[in-house]
Amino acid sequence: MPSQDILHHGALADYCEAFAQSYECNALLVKLFSKWIQFDLLVSLLTADAEFRLGKRTTQMTVGEIKEESGLSHRAIQIFLPTLAFYRLIEIHSLPNDRRARTVIPLPKLEKVLTDWLTQAFRFIDHCDLNNAIKLSPLLQDPEWFLQFKAQAGRACLSGEFAWQDYPLIAFFSERHAGFQLLAIVMCCHYRGQPCTNVSRYKSLFGVSRSHIFKLVQDAKAHGWIDQDAATAGYVPTEAMVVAFEAFVLDEAKFLLHHATTSRITSQEAREIIGTFRTTGL
Repeated sequence: MPSQDILHHGALADYCEAFAQSYECNALLVKLFSKWIQFDLLVSLLTADAEFRLGKRTTQMTVGEIKEESGLSHRAIQIFLPTLAFYRLIEIHSLPNDRRARTVIPLPKLEKVLTDWLTQAFRFIDHCDLNNAIKLSPLLQDPEWFLQFKAQAGRACLSGEFAWQDYPLIAFFSERHAGFQLLAIVMCCHYRGQPCTNVSRYKSLFGVSRSHIFKLVQDAKAHGWIDQDAATAGYVPTEAMVVAFEAFVLDEAKFLLHHATTSRITSQEAREIIGTFRTTGL
């Protein structure tokens, strides 16, 4: 199993718990990240915005580009973009030279969603000492680095360098509404050494009904990802689920670490991190 030599179970528990708590504290995230296809759309917006500010694009992302790249239907776009605009996550503007073309501009509130997630991911990487005692978390305070990172890592992600769909476990849960939240909570309980009991209490956290959660759990059991603990009637991950989850988390950490340490940046601390990475690798 990947975690035996590299990943720290306490750090994994904290990472999963922080992910789950971010949903508990922000009902908006439940609506936005219920499926990874919507997450990919948000990555597209933030990547294009970073490329635009770096002079690599002449305009922000247009609605037409979103339709081509996201895989969302025309109707889904018509629903999702106004929802983002309503919550002040984006603004939609017509181009001055073509009133029919509309650009989508991410607002700081949307960028904070990404920053909050990266804060937890980098904290996890630092906790596991995956970068030889050099901490990544301080880089999030460097605006120039963050801009370069969003452009580079975002484009790499969208080009398929790291695709969640390539991981059967992640694909299974992300294709189901509130599935990834359930995955995070079950794994958090596992790393805390206890079954996940009374799952239905998370219905308000997930923004779904009790019956939906029950069906989600039954589907996961049928696919061999979750078992029921005989002593507590709580839910525990199968060995296959633990192995698959840790493989995903490790690959995610490697992807983030690589792009965090190779983004073209100027801060002294960032240069030191790049030098360490090139010397030792992961």
